Amino acid sequence: MKKFKEVVKFLKETKIFLIAIIILFLASTILGYIYQPPKLVEMVLKIIKDLTLQTENYNFLEMFVFILQNNLKSSFFGIILGPLLGIMPVFSTALNGYVIGFVGKLSVENFGSISLLRLLPHGIFELPAVIISLSLGLRLFTQLLTAKKTKETFLYNLENSLWTFLYIVFPLLLIAAIIETILIFSI
Repeated sequence: MKKFKEVVKFLKETKIFLIAIIILFLASTILGYIYQPPKLVEMVLKIIKDLTLQTENYNFLEMFVFILQNNLKSSFFGIILGPLLGIMPVFSTALNGYVIGFVGKLSVENFGSISLLRLLPHGIFELPAVIISLSLGLRLFTQLLTAKKTKETFLYNLENSLWTFLYIVFPLLLIAAIIETILIFSI
C-alpha cells in the first residue's frame, strides 16, 4: 500500500507531461477524423486488414493474450524508449490519436454514431494506461535534457515509472484486454 501511495504521488508530479500528451492525443485524434488523404486511408486499411487476417482464427484466450501483449509492449516501450528516443512518446501519441480518429470516422460512416459506444468500454481503461506510459516516457526524456538533473534523479524517475507501470498501467491494460476480447467475441 505504501508503494501505491508513492506511485500516486509520482503521477501527480507528472501532471504537466500528462497534460501535454493528452493535448497532443486529442489534436491528432481530431486530425485523424477530419483529414484522411487517400494514400493514408489505403495504408491504414491494409494494416487493419492484415491484423484482422492475423487474428481471425484466434480463440478467446489467444485473442486476449494478443491484445494484452500488444498493449503491454507499446506501453512499456513508451516508458523505456522515452529517454533513448525522446521522439517516441510524442510520435506514438500522435500516431495512436490519428488512428483512433481515422477509425472513428470510418466507424461512424459505416455503422453510425452509435458505433463509437463500442470503443468506449475498453477505451476507458486502455487510453489512460497508454497516456500515462507515454507521459512517463516524455518525463524521462525531458529530464535527461535538463543539465542540472543528476543521475540519481533520473534513476528515481525511472524506478517510479516502472512501479507506475506495474501498479497502474498493467491493471488498466488487463481490464481493457478482457473487455476488448469480450466485445470482439460478442459481435
